[in-house]
Amino acid sequence: MAECKKCKLLEKKENIVYEDDVAIAVLGDAAIGHVKVYPKKHVAKLEELDDKEAEHLFIVASYAATMVFEALGGQGGTNILVKNMPEEQHVTIDVVPRTVGDDLNFLWEPKELEEDQMSDAGNRIKDKCDFIGHKKEEKKGEAPKALKEKGKKELSEDSYLVKHLKRIP
Repeated sequence: MAECKKCKLLEKKENIVYEDDVAIAVLGDAAIGHVKVYPKKHVAKLEELDDKEAEHLFIVASYAATMVFEALGGQGGTNILVKNMPEEQHVTIDVVPRTVGDDLNFLWEPKELEEDQMSDAGNRIKDKCDFIGHKKEEKKGEAPKALKEKGKKELSEDSYLVKHLKRIP
């Protein structure tokens, strides 16, 4: 997409650390070892990717985190952030390695929730999570009724299909 800033950056092919048919990983500028993973397909939201593409994107991000940790001798953990905002115009997974004293602040001030609000939200989320790990069952096409009816023939005692069942060896 021509008006997407991220697509324009990806077309330049600068600072690429990994590229395949689905994803591209480039060096970022938030910290030493910062890697940004993008889908090659222009999508503004993660939900616009199919399951295989989204899975692949996170696999690339996971490997990027491992690569950065091993290459730079990681001192702390790694933050993996997904930017899924329409104003960003392009889904981005940021892999940000942490070091002691990096002064990166990913904390926010939590809000206090009432106990009933917390349990209600937890129950609603839990109900929606039942499908995780289950694939959608694809309905196999059934034969039209006309074919089913045609297939049901009365077999007489003279039929070879019935005679072989009554044969004595």
